[in-house]
Parts: sequence; structure tokens; C-alpha cells
Amino acid sequence: MKSLFRVSLLLIILCALSACDTGLRTMREGEVGIRFRKLPPAIGGGLAKKIVKPGQTVIVWPWDSLYRFDTKIQNISWGAKGTGSDKRHEDYVYTRAFDGNEIALAVTIRYSIEPDPEKIIRMAKEVATSNKDVRDIVVSIARADIRTYLNELTTDNILDKTERYKAVDRVRDAMNKRLNPWGIKIHQVNLDQYRFERLLPDGRIDASYQERIDEIQRVREETEREKLRQRTMKAEKQKQFNDTQAEVNRLIESAGGYKNQAVFRADGYYKAQANQAEAILAAGKAEVQGLMEQINALSGPGGPAILKLELVKQLLRNDPRFVLLEEDKSRSGLEVKRVDTNDLLNQIGIFEGLKQKTASQTGKTTVKIEKTAK
Repeated sequence: MKSLFRVSLLLIILCALSACDTGLRTMREGEVGIRFRKLPPAIGGGLAKKIVKPGQTVIVWPWDSLYRFDTKIQNISWGAKGTGSDKRHEDYVYTRAFDGNEIALAVTIRYSIEPDPEKIIRMAKEVATSNKDVRDIVVSIARADIRTYLNELTTDNILDKTERYKAVDRVRDAMNKRLNPWGIKIHQVNLDQYRFERLLPDGRIDASYQERIDEIQRVREETEREKLRQRTMKAEKQKQFNDTQAEVNRLIESAGGYKNQAVFRADGYYKAQANQAEAILAAGKAEVQGLMEQINALSGPGGPAILKLELVKQLLRNDPRFVLLEEDKSRSGLEVKRVDTNDLLNQIGIFEGLKQKTASQTGKTTVKIEKTAK
């Protein structure tokens, strides 16, 4: 009987072991675990002091439970049907703006579990022993904080992108402050969409306020497009004006260059002509002065002799073979006859001698006249 009882007990234990999560268990990539021993603490029961890291293998006994946690980034979404985590239903997060308008928010939360042994052990002790438990607590805290911080915004603030982003950042910081002690990290809180609409008791949605806002937004967008078109047109006209102005400036500059060149040429020509005129004037004055001196010289006592001498010089300069020269006493002039050059030189000497003789005689006569007068 005892042998039969032992065999029966062994079979019962084997059946129990086959129906439980027992035996060798290996952690998958990005997965950590912690073993909980369902025994009295006095004989080693309770949570293990170490976690099972990715890739490690652990033996799970019938009195053990292995809590598994996925450390990869997870997403939780709320929004329109087919977009949120619940694809079959709309599950917006509903809240109110500070001024009372109801808002439906489509939000996405990105979170992960940090592989920190101390934080995971604390999380398993206090709040979660599975991925589902972690997800549930993130959902609960996210909905609460979204309502809290988005409720601080007025309708105008929600329409302002900068204010919306600031509020979303406050939601993320608040969630991290509450969840980080358990090793749950919130990476992002994205406000994907917002609609001003009210959920009625019968399940219908009153979107009249959103429709008015959409109309206002449509008018604003059209206004902005018109302003953009006007700015674009203004910029094009300004560019055309600048191009035309540049062409005008180029032409003015070119004309100025031509003008300056013409002025330089005219100034140069004027200067050259002025210098030439001054030279002609100076030459004319010099010639006149010379002529005046010649006239004065010819008008004096020795004028005829000088004239004769100049005539001879001119004749000699032309190198004549002969000249004709004879004094005409009846007409007090000269009669030109053929004479040899040597004879001409002799005549010049004779003329000079006569001139000197005449001068000496004139001097003597003057002396006699003076003596007689005395």
C-alpha cells in the first residue's frame, strides 16, 4: 500500500509540474525577469535579490513564479477609431479647457522599463508583476496628468502651438516624476490631434463648436494665404524695381563715364589749344617786338645801311651766282645790276667806308658850328 501511495504521489507531482511554468527559462532579447519564491521568508521565500538579464537562463521550480518585463520601448495611443491602441473604438482622452470648452485629445505615450535591478525589484513589490500591470499603471497616470495639465490651458492657449507643446512637456515631466522610482521612463508625450467636441450622454458627439473653430481656422488660413500671396507679389515687384533701378544706375554710371571722358577730352583739347594760343601770342608778341625794334632801327640815322646790309645777308643766304646793285642818285634809291659776289662784298665795304666818312665829316661840321657860335 505504501509503495502504491508513493507512486501515485509521484504521478500527481509530475502532472502538476507539467501544468506549471516550471523548468529552464531563458530571457529573450530586451527582456528581464525577477523570480518570486512562494515560500515563507524564513526558508528563502519572497522576491529574489537579483534580476535575470536578457539571454540568461534560470530554473523555475513549482513553488517559483518568474515575473517577466519587456524593456523595449512601448507605445500607448488614444484617438479616433483605428488610430489608438483600441482599433475598434474611439478612445479620445476627454478634458476641458480652463474656460470650460470640452476637448477630445488624441495622444501617444512612448515609455520603457529601465533594466535597473533595484527599481525593478521595487516595482514588482509595489505596483506591477507583468507587462500588463506596467501598461495599466502608465495608462492611469497618463490620463490623470493629461487632464490636469491640459485643463490649465484656455481655448486660445490650446490653439497656440507653443503653449500646447509646453503643456505636453509638463505632462511628460510629471509622469516621469511619478513613475521613475519604479524604473518606468516616459520618453515622449505626443499630442497628435485635438478637437473641441462634447460627448453627449447618449454617446453622440456635439462638434458644433469645433465646426465654428474650423470655419474660423479656414478663414484664417485663407487670410494667411492671401497675405503670403501679397508678400510674394510685393517681393517680386520689389525685385523688379531693384533690377530696374540697378539698370538705371548702370546707365547713369555709364553716361557719367562718357561725360567725364568727354570733359577730360575737352579739357585736354582746351588746354592744348590754350597753350598753342599762348605760344602763338608769345611768338606774335616777340615778332611784333622784333619788328618794332627793326622799325625803330630803320627809322634811325643808320636805317638805310642796316636795310642794305640785311638785303645783302638775304641774298647771300640764298647763295646767288650774282646780283645787280647800283645807287640811283636821281631817285635817291638803288638800282639792281649784275655784279659778282666779290664785287658785292667790295661794295659793302665801300658803303661802310662812306658811312664812316660821312659820320666823321658831320662831326667836324658840328664842331665848327659850335666854335662859330661862341
